[in-house]
Amino acid sequence: MRHPHLDAVECVEPTRLLDQLGDAEVVVLVDAARSDDPPGSTRVLDVSQLPDLPGRSESSHGLSVRDVLALAQATGRAPRTLRLVAVTGASFAVGDPPSAMVRAATGRAADLAVALLRAPS
Repeated sequence: MRHPHLDAVECVEPTRLLDQLGDAEVVVLVDAARSDDPPGSTRVLDVSQLPDLPGRSESSHGLSVRDVLALAQATGRAPRTLRLVAVTGASFAVGDPPSAMVRAATGRAADLAVALLRAPS
């Protein structure tokens, strides 16, 4: 995304997210999530809601997004405002592509992220 005050960064490995937060004051993350909602559903979560998200990292030696954000808060590296646009996934097996419902939700998730970034915090 090109905008004088907005940056979009792809971060596949959650442990690298800590470095990507940098000095940002406002961050909106878009990520897949496990939930009871139908696949492709989108939810906007505040950082205070993240501990209620189910699950841990799929990796035996990696950290989940939730873990990295908790580390950022504990070390004083968390942005002033942090929101998460969660897209409910259908399958989380290694190598499975996103379902059609999840692919269809990506535009809606991107629109939500941009709206959150433009909204007064």
